[in-house]
Amino acid sequence: VCPDVSGSMTSRVKGSNLTPAIIAGLFSGFFYRGLKTVKIIPWDTVIHNFDIKKERTVIDTVREIANASGGGTAMQAPIKHLIKNKIKRDVFLLITDSIEWVGGGWLNTWKEYKQKINKNAIAILIRVDGYRTKPFSQEIAEEYSIYQIFGWNDNVMKFIQFILEKL
Repeated sequence: VCPDVSGSMTSRVKGSNLTPAIIAGLFSGFFYRGLKTVKIIPWDTVIHNFDIKKERTVIDTVREIANASGGGTAMQAPIKHLIKNKIKRDVFLLITDSIEWVGGGWLNTWKEYKQKINKNAIAILIRVDGYRTKPFSQEIAEEYSIYQIFGWNDNVMKFIQFILEKL
């Protein structure tokens, strides 16, 4: 689970007291507490090593992610970390408010991960922003095992469960 902790994640969601960072922290906390083999990899332009322990509550994780307030956004940073350290995961979950999906950065790094580390890996990309753009076409998403989710209500967890049950 790779929550974006860049500076833009601290902007308030229109009409709410929530920030994308709080939403990313909730997803991170729920997955971290609920699943045994989850690793949290917070990122902005680099990877941040947060000392998140299993005995901590979801709210502790939310606070840590929400208060990180890092720098810019380099969506490929967590994948580069996995490649560099030869970390094999079947599911990569990225939570961001970014519109930096297109171009060579993220997709080329994802292709490299699938080629070098785990050809069967899937990526679940959750966008917690208000943009109405679709980063990847359906053809690219299917070819590279990418699931794109826009939003953050409780149906997102059900959809992720549905994806994981298909594996």
